[in-house]
Amino acid sequence: MEKERVRLDTPLPLPRGVTLPNRLGRSAMTEGCADLLGRATESQERVYRVWGQSGTGLLITGNIQ
Repeated sequence: MEKERVRLDTPLPLPRGVTLPNRLGRSAMTEGCADLLGRATESQERVYRVWGQSGTGLLITGNIQ
């Protein structure tokens, strides 16, 4: 019996009624954009804005305090 293939561009329903628009995700990484006290900066905001507009269904943030 052949397994059904799942496409990356199909929605992914999660528990509690949330549905991701697709099956693409970006895992947490250290961006290196925080200031010396570990606070978010405008540079970090720009990075996440670009990633948010990329069409990726799930973004997992990195070391944000």
